[in-house]
Amino acid sequence: MWLLSAFTIFENLPIGILAKNTFTESVILMSREAKEELDAWLMDPFGTDLPKCFNDFVQNGFLVMDDDLKEWHDLLLMKRNNEAHVFTLHFEPTIQCQLACSYCFENGSDRSQSMKPLVLVRSLEWFRQYVHLHPEIDSLKLKFFGGEPLLCKEMVSQALEAYQSLCQEIGIDFWVEITTNGELLDEQTAELLSHYNWRRVQITLDGPADIHDIRRAGKKGRPTFANIMRNIQMLVSTDYIPVVDIRLTFDEGTRDHLPRLLDELDALNAHPRIKLSLGFTTPSLSITPERMSEEELADTALAIWAYAKQKGFEIPDEFVAGPLCVATAKHSAILQPDGNLQKCFCTSGRKGFNISNVAVQPLTYTKDARFEQWKRTEQCIKERCAYLPVCGGGCTFDAIVKHGEHGGGNRFCQKILLDRMNRGLLRLMYS
Repeated sequence: MWLLSAFTIFENLPIGILAKNTFTESVILMSREAKEELDAWLMDPFGTDLPKCFNDFVQNGFLVMDDDLKEWHDLLLMKRNNEAHVFTLHFEPTIQCQLACSYCFENGSDRSQSMKPLVLVRSLEWFRQYVHLHPEIDSLKLKFFGGEPLLCKEMVSQALEAYQSLCQEIGIDFWVEITTNGELLDEQTAELLSHYNWRRVQITLDGPADIHDIRRAGKKGRPTFANIMRNIQMLVSTDYIPVVDIRLTFDEGTRDHLPRLLDELDALNAHPRIKLSLGFTTPSLSITPERMSEEELADTALAIWAYAKQKGFEIPDEFVAGPLCVATAKHSAILQPDGNLQKCFCTSGRKGFNISNVAVQPLTYTKDARFEQWKRTEQCIKERCAYLPVCGGGCTFDAIVKHGEHGGGNRFCQKILLDRMNRGLLRLMYS
């Protein structure tokens, strides 16, 4: 018997009704008459004719023979456990930063150390042993992170050369990403990164200069916006990297100012080279920022995306809050400056979240049971939530912040936000 996929959402538009499947990511535009036909057939499949949209709905996963909630859950774990071929290493040469953002999730942690050459050497041998233990790994994604990783440019340079050479020796693919505040990403550094299969850069901005320079100032209130924008302009006008990811910090303090920032980015006249994302400021282990309600958060964010679309920027077609991340991936680790390994970069510098050290031979995959609470979606499945494929029970770290160190087994539900955001993005994309 045919069933409507649990992952189907419908959204009314002036031109008809959009159906989206959050599992298959398929989108179909149908007339209201076709929707009425489908509803009638689902209510009485033996007493009414097949709806005209039947074949399209079957081919795109909207109509299924079995409940696809279990299929999604089994596929998630199968992909996570059996199709894990990439090792993601967040390489933190330092957790220090030259900026003083009040909302930083690393505030309150130990940020004093910078990585010594011995830690790099040990990490290389540790990774060699790890790949030998897990021969299914065919790629390394080396992601520089901090603090601000470019405070330690010499260590970044050494790690690039050493890890590329190791990957060539053991016969696996290698590419590089970096998350940076952008102030130190000058052309010389961009050229260096470009020699090592540099695929992604993420730079955060908190608004136009007058807002950004208050929130993301250097020591003694030193302004930083102009330097960062100069480096962004350099990146979008050269060929060192195809696209620059710009994360717009989104909270009560920036929401009304982001349109002015979009005006400045628009003036760069490099829309295809810029990929935008909204970074919601969320509670961490040390800070609890004031936050809008889920409804207000969604509506304000959608207004920003509408303005970005009007300016000619590409906007996302869905809002995703999971379900897999570096913390829940099978082959991943955060390498801290002292050589200790963790699973989630949000816990950097907090010793209670160390799971091993690169001085210790790996015996199994990188595992932290606090981030492997796979039964946390049971209530979501019981509720037949259509947003499981883009959420997976929510961020495990957010659940730990809310419920305590061992609270990762609790789901972190943001269904109101997910529903409002995804329906709004559907309207923006297709209206």
